[in-house]
Amino acid sequence: QWFSEAFDGRSTNIEKYNARWLQGQRAVEITVENVEITGTDNAGQDIGLIKGEFAFGDDLLARPSLQRLRIDGGALTILRTESGEIHLGLGTPQTFEKVAPIWSSGSSSNAKPEDGNMLQSLRSVSVKQANLYV
Repeated sequence: QWFSEAFDGRSTNIEKYNARWLQGQRAVEITVENVEITGTDNAGQDIGLIKGEFAFGDDLLARPSLQRLRIDGGALTILRTESGEIHLGLGTPQTFEKVAPIWSSGSSSNAKPEDGNMLQSLRSVSVKQANLYV
């Protein structure tokens, strides 16, 4: 459910997909290559590779926490609003909210670490051959 909510209203073409269970870490590593995301208003983003490691707590049906993220290609935006909220998403500052918003500090779904607060659980981020907008 959490995964489909993240892409609600968007379409994604993925050339290659791989998922593997990391037994010792109670986590799954998901790798997608040659990703084309079309967001609302037909805003688009092409990314060569996205790799994420998602750890599960005791409740396997709950939203997992993102431990590691690697992005090769495309664009990533980190934006601070005038009210002080932080927004993170795939795409340029003009398109990221329409393409793939990843996280917002004002989102109630990020309120508690056990519910998958991404920034509290994230151990590493790697961005290569991509445009980074801050």
